[in-house]
Amino acid sequence: MGARFPATHSVMMFPMRRLWLFLVAGAVVLAACGGGGGSDAGGGASTTSSAATAPATAAPMTAPGRENIAFYYQQIHNGDDLSKLGKVSLVVAGKTAARSAVVAIKRIGAKAYRGVQAYWFADGGTYDGLEVTKRSDWAYCQQGSTPFVARTDPNGAKWYFLDSNERAVHVEFADKLKALRLQGWDGVFFDRGLAGLSGRDDISTTVWHQASTCTQDPIDPNATLSDAYLGMASEVKKAGLELLMNYGLSPFDANTPMRPDPRDPKCVNKQPGCKTLDDVWPAVDGVLDEAVAHPKDELWTNDFRSNTLNEKMAKQGKYVVGLLTEGTMGGVATRESAYFEWARVKLFVIPLGVNTGDDNCGNPPAGTLCNRRGLFPELADIVYGAPVDAAPESRQCTAGSDVHCIWVRKYQLGMSVVNVSPTPKSTGSIPLGVDGCRYVKDVDTGRPLAGNQCVTAVSLDLTEYTGHPLVYSQSPW
Repeated sequence: MGARFPATHSVMMFPMRRLWLFLVAGAVVLAACGGGGGSDAGGGASTTSSAATAPATAAPMTAPGRENIAFYYQQIHNGDDLSKLGKVSLVVAGKTAARSAVVAIKRIGAKAYRGVQAYWFADGGTYDGLEVTKRSDWAYCQQGSTPFVARTDPNGAKWYFLDSNERAVHVEFADKLKALRLQGWDGVFFDRGLAGLSGRDDISTTVWHQASTCTQDPIDPNATLSDAYLGMASEVKKAGLELLMNYGLSPFDANTPMRPDPRDPKCVNKQPGCKTLDDVWPAVDGVLDEAVAHPKDELWTNDFRSNTLNEKMAKQGKYVVGLLTEGTMGGVATRESAYFEWARVKLFVIPLGVNTGDDNCGNPPAGTLCNRRGLFPELADIVYGAPVDAAPESRQCTAGSDVHCIWVRKYQLGMSVVNVSPTPKSTGSIPLGVDGCRYVKDVDTGRPLAGNQCVTAVSLDLTEYTGHPLVYSQSPW
């Protein structure tokens, strides 16, 4: 995530201790319906398009008219109104969420996913009745029969990796999943996939490629810690639940693609040429990318490549969803940064969420990352439909740069416009790319443009590093 946000940062803002686990400056000038498309006022790629491209395959986690998702890690009580999340297709709740959360989530027409833990747990704590100190035989061992201590937290609690290759663990896990299904949950969320599958983490994970030495009744005698972590996914399918797994990065990231082979020495030593396995996709319904964007122009080239593949690979059934957090925003969560990153990501067909709540994490110490700084239902409500442009297009680029540009992606029902530049820029006239005229609204201001007249093109003056989601209507707003 750049210097301010480690790529391995997890979206979960509370310890996973148990098994169960933007702005326009200046005038807005639009071409009236009879005025034609206009011309590009200053170089850059043409934005005209004769026909809409085929839409990317929608992930199972989306639904018609609901293109985005939400994470909500706050307690959900009976009668809570979750319409504040927006018209989302699914809501991922925390690992202690109960039946009341299912009811509240489904009341807004969304699928209900619950966070569970299949990676590690701490002594002194319990999830759904399991306490590690009472089942130390279910902990992973690096040598002999001594449970391996993965870390000791600031409170002195020791954390142990779950030996997911132990048959009794699978039985317990399966029983809990069946209980969740009976409560009405549609799916579950596995966190810490980057650490579990690759050993890359802010906590040193040196044993990801090794098998436990104390498994009493193994599912697979040769399973490594990463194999066993993935093996737990099979129980999700058996229980009739969907599975969203957090990889932290894009599974197609150029530097850390998903599922390095734990038996390849190049993968163990994190060297170029590491072989990757393709066995995650049959086990999951989607993968979460929480490094889907970065502040300003940070990691632009890598993100552009990854998000291109996030969109493209959906046609092969490899679905990716994104999440924007205080971490992706560089540690400073503002409305402007949220809109900028939203527009940056929405240059691609990717289901997207923002933050995991709105309680400001209580009263955390200064400098603490908090992903619960606020909700953006107006962004969650955006439905762009099928893309008109085959790919994002740049215009008005600064001399000598192919990044510091205005970037645009047109859709049948809207347009994502973002100035990825440290200087103000004007877009020039951008044809909407659809048949006939449309009434256009700027989601940022919440107001219709051009005096609420039907137009065929739009032109905006943008301040530096700002994003504008525009939405269309065939009738006045």
